[in-house]
Amino acid sequence: MNEQMKTWMKEHFANMAESGIWMPENAGITYQKKDSKTLSLIRLVDSEGCRDNHERIKAVAWDLGYTVKDDEAEIVPEPRNQMEAHVQELDMKRKIAQGWADKDGTLLVDMNLDAVYPRFVEDREVLLDNGDTTSVEIWEYSLLNPNTEETLSIDPDDYHLLMGDDRFMQYMNEDGQLMSALGRPEMIRAIDEGNYGVLVGTTDPHTGERVPPWMYGTYCKVIPILGEEE
Repeated sequence: MNEQMKTWMKEHFANMAESGIWMPENAGITYQKKDSKTLSLIRLVDSEGCRDNHERIKAVAWDLGYTVKDDEAEIVPEPRNQMEAHVQELDMKRKIAQGWADKDGTLLVDMNLDAVYPRFVEDREVLLDNGDTTSVEIWEYSLLNPNTEETLSIDPDDYHLLMGDDRFMQYMNEDGQLMSALGRPEMIRAIDEGNYGVLVGTTDPHTGERVPPWMYGTYCKVIPILGEEE
């Protein structure tokens, strides 16, 4: 492992909060910081490559002054294909998300997540690898901490991990209509029953306002604010 990676790991370990989780991308290993100088392997994919990844991390951590405990790790079967590997990793990320908390310790899952919807923040210019710039829409979810009465914002991808696909594929328009994307089986059932929805492009079909990019091209059920379905 090169010196640049060691420097990154040193900074990363130092900045991790106690009980914080680290899941190196595509490495098949997950760690939790137990105290200022102790990491614990909490999950390991049962393969030679993943065990090798762990041993490399463990050796570098030792060089940096950290102890890595690995005697109580959950051993999970090696995925049979890329799809299964993706599902395993996503499942672990969602489990980790359930433990995310505000600075006072209040869990994000206890912040009435069902009552919030995506909010457009701004168009932001970002620099591409080739030196060009492009405009990117920035969206967020605003959560209210019930114990501090303070508001915090989270990224849509984080909200997705916390709440899953069904709740993520919704937004509330300016008229108070809940636009909820339907999957293919739901679309077929709705059409057969005569309960037609609406197609959503880059703007809301009723108000003309912009909609979250992940809702582009969806077929949505429309639910008025009073809860009566159209």
